Parts: sequence; structure tokens; C-alpha cells
Amino acid sequence: HFYECKDIYPVHRLDKPTSGIVLFATKKSSAKTLSRAFENKRIVKYYIGVSQRKPRKKMGTVNGDLKKARRGMYKLMRTMENPSKTTFVSRGFSVVSSVEVEDSVAKVEDDVTKEKNNFLRFFLFKPETGKTHQIRVHAKSLGSALLGDNMYGSV
Repeated sequence: HFYECKDIYPVHRLDKPTSGIVLFATKKSSAKTLSRAFENKRIVKYYIGVSQRKPRKKMGTVNGDLKKARRGMYKLMRTMENPSKTTFVSRGFSVVSSVEVEDSVAKVEDDVTKEKNNFLRFFLFKPETGKTHQIRVHAKSLGSALLGDNMYGSV
């Protein structure tokens, strides 16, 4: 049983201002095995993000070097010496009241000319590399900073 474990080993990390699932191991040997699996890319991670802005493209790949900038931020460069790489797909949703659509708070809209306050874009990100702030920087480079990410420009 998990609650009887004496030691718990975190297997990977998340950036501080983000949320998500962190994998833990209850044995040191399991932590090593899982860490190696992450390093060798045998474990595939997907991340979900939300933005209020339409991206420059709806799906594809963002890649390039990440360079440290001011105030702990990173910026995406066009150089490819040690590039970060993220593939993604996105879909727009128009938020409507539950009065307009019974038992539902959102409906799919192909028309992306909705007002900013009632339009959301959902992203599914698959990072191929694991650089600091990678997904956040890549989302911003698409013109769609993630909702709640004060560092990279979304409210």
C-alpha cells in the first residue's frame, strides 16, 4: 500500500507555475528505471494548454534553440544548434451559457472570429525535447500565450 511507503522518489519535474501530474516511485530501483525510460524517450508525455488567442497555425511543429532572456524568461531562436521541439494540435471553442446549450458550457465553433472574452483555444502539446519553459515559449511563439501564464504574456 502506498500509505505504508517509507520513501518516495520523484521521477520527473514540472516548471513551478504550471500544474500537472508528477510521477513518483516507491522504490529507488523503480525510480532509476523510470528515469532512464524518460531519458531514452520510451515514455511519451502530452500536455494540455488553453489560450484566449488564435495561433498562427492550428497544428504542426515548433522548433529552435531556447536562449535565456531577461527576468528568468527564455526566447525562441531561429538557430538549431541544440533545438527544442514540440508538436501540437489545437482546436477552438466558443464558450456559451448553459441556458443556450442545455447541460453544456462550451460548443465547438469553426468560426474563429468570436469575441476574445468567450473564445478559447485548446492545445495538445507533445514535447520531443524537455527544455525549461519549452511549451510556454513555443505557445507564445505561435501568438497564443497560455491562459494564466503571467510570465509569457497571457492574463
